Amino acid sequence: MEISVIVPIYNVERQLLGACLDSVVKQTLRRQEYEIILVDDCSTDKDTISVIDAITKATPNMKLVRHTENLGLNESRRSGVKAASGDYVFFLDGDDMLTRDAIENLLIKAYETGAELVTAPAFRWI
Repeated sequence: MEISVIVPIYNVERQLLGACLDSVVKQTLRRQEYEIILVDDCSTDKDTISVIDAITKATPNMKLVRHTENLGLNESRRSGVKAASGDYVFFLDGDDMLTRDAIENLLIKAYETGAELVTAPAFRWI
């Protein structure tokens, strides 16, 4: 596994979370090159829970970590890292979206430069 995409989630609107996860699932990398780790930080809204349940059942390279109490963003990211098996980790918030080749481009840059950390330019609103 090359990249673990970690998505901390807490009460994200259905449309935003669905678009976010769709943008990760449809990356140009082959599915065996990356995994998606969702960290549910004890969401209380039914929309978030239903979106998480539906997509984890339909996506083979996805793991779900559920907290038993709300621990906040930093602890959610830590939980995701503990569950990760990738050489790199990529953090994506549940209300953000990626371009189709975002993860592939970051991975290419990391390999070209031998970097341990790769960042991307600021995103733009479309």
